[in-house]
Amino acid sequence: MLKLNSIISRRKDLDLAAFSQHWRTVHRELALRLVAPGIMRGYVQNHRQEEGLEDLPIVGDGVPELWVTMAEDIIRLGTCPEYMEGAYLDEPNYMEGRAENVISELTLIAGPQDRKAAAGLPKLMLFTKRHEGVNDADFAAWCDAPRPLLMPDASPVRLERQLAVAKLPEGLTSAYDMVECSWWPDMEALRAAWKARNTASAARFIDVGALAGLVVREEPVLWPEYL
Repeated sequence: MLKLNSIISRRKDLDLAAFSQHWRTVHRELALRLVAPGIMRGYVQNHRQEEGLEDLPIVGDGVPELWVTMAEDIIRLGTCPEYMEGAYLDEPNYMEGRAENVISELTLIAGPQDRKAAAGLPKLMLFTKRHEGVNDADFAAWCDAPRPLLMPDASPVRLERQLAVAKLPEGLTSAYDMVECSWWPDMEALRAAWKARNTASAARFIDVGALAGLVVREEPVLWPEYL
């Protein structure tokens, strides 16, 4: 099963609260139409919180996570009537521009297998781009580290990484090479871990200058069956 993270930004005339309210109500119901044709296997909304982290560029205002069976389902999603006649038409009502996508495979690094156990905790999503000279094997090996890649001394409640799929059907691309998601007991613990971060070793593998992310509130809409 693959994960589609879509980075979205709010319409310029909306504040964060209005953006989130439209997304979790009107747009949520339209997005759920994608379940019937068997395209969307899971759907979680990640709403950016006002309280971010110092010196972390904000990647967007929200990230819907969609689970699909295969990459071709994403092409189907973008062209099917359930999307084109519903969610697609609603996007300009709360979004600015088009989403940036990351199509990835998920690996649980640490924490409970049942993701539902971490729902409601502060969640950090980090989006990274690797250096061009780093090959697939070396990058994957670095991503196997048992602790957060920028915070090797920290122990979040749950930690997962999503490596972008290298070979995609024509027309599909990923804006980032890896997404790291971590869940924390509270914001104080997250801020302390972020303050003590170390980017020196990471700089060998990723473009630290292109690092971006956001602190989110996770709102499950449809849990995938395997969670």
